[in-house]
Amino acid sequence: MNKQHPRIDLNNLVTSLSAALDLEHVNITEHSQRVAYIALHIGDVCGLRDKDRQNLFFSALLHDIGISSLKEKLAVRELDWILDPQHGERGSEMLAVFPPFEEIAEIVRYHHEKWKNLKQKKLKFPFNQTLANLICLSDRVELSIDRRADILSQREKIVEKILPLTEDFINPELIECFKKVAEKESFWFDLWSPYLPASLRDFGHSRTLFVDMADLKKVVSIFSGIVDNKSRFTEEHSVEVARIITKVAEKMNFSGYNRDLIEIAGHLHDLGKLSVPDAILNKPARLTPAEFNVIKRHPYFTYQILNMIEGFENIRDWAGLHHEKLNGKGYPFRLNSYHLSLGTRILAVTEIYQALNQDRPYRPAMPRKEIWKILDGEVKNKAIDGEVVKILKEIADQL
Repeated sequence: MNKQHPRIDLNNLVTSLSAALDLEHVNITEHSQRVAYIALHIGDVCGLRDKDRQNLFFSALLHDIGISSLKEKLAVRELDWILDPQHGERGSEMLAVFPPFEEIAEIVRYHHEKWKNLKQKKLKFPFNQTLANLICLSDRVELSIDRRADILSQREKIVEKILPLTEDFINPELIECFKKVAEKESFWFDLWSPYLPASLRDFGHSRTLFVDMADLKKVVSIFSGIVDNKSRFTEEHSVEVARIITKVAEKMNFSGYNRDLIEIAGHLHDLGKLSVPDAILNKPARLTPAEFNVIKRHPYFTYQILNMIEGFENIRDWAGLHHEKLNGKGYPFRLNSYHLSLGTRILAVTEIYQALNQDRPYRPAMPRKEIWKILDGEVKNKAIDGEVVKILKEIADQL
């Protein structure tokens, strides 16, 4: 990442971060990426322009961004799927904070609308009717796949299931394009294979789009909002960690550029929590060892997802290693002080401080005196950095 003019490939950024949306359950793993792959193939047969193809790519990857709970994600698999547009509306509102996603937000809003209703609506971008309906079709195709069975043996059955949707639910022209795509064995093998993410990255990018630091922060804030909305007990947790960590980093003489990076790391540090079931996050009692094992996987997923984004090396380490300890007793990598940079140490302390400041299902927010006692104890145990705790105490009144 260029320090004067940081440029991040928006295609790579969205493709990688969207992987976090489908982590929680085996039935939805890679759902958004599969929908994007299906939609792009159908769109190519339909002869989409590059600009429309690009919008289709982003909106397919982000079509379920308005869903945080596993219960709702699994509910859209039911037969009444097309009658509940609420998560499309929520997703549209979230995407609208990033002005370049204005068209994509409109597509996401209407991706569960019946074709017979959609073509009567006056959209700001009229061709979005077709793109939204194409995602609708692709979503149904993906959810018709039995992941436990041979993929090619299902082809005929899936096509037969989709055909009755013509006219009322799906644009007939899109159905015809899907039938042509379905003839290719490779199309189905791609959806079934472990190489789908790589295939999507190669196939999905119509053009390279870069974002500067200001726009990068807007995109990142969308995803931190998804994480924080997963539980009422973590509401604004990532936002607050990002705010506090920036002040600590400034006090510790980080450059303006590195303060921007660590702010982004604060926003994304809990991205992997999208893999944790709601019941565990909201449990009003102490977690069992088995449940805590599930919690332990979230920084691992944060690290691996951010590792897919070129130029995010520092952000990956600072965010993905925030539960490591200087004494080597953290998780999930069991690293020690030798491997933990100052940025990682700052995020680790800030995350603990903010979490203790916030209500949790098993305890209320703690008074500051009690928080200092806990942090001092962690310093004494050589788990966290004492200098960072000292700085945090110095600026606590400003927070």
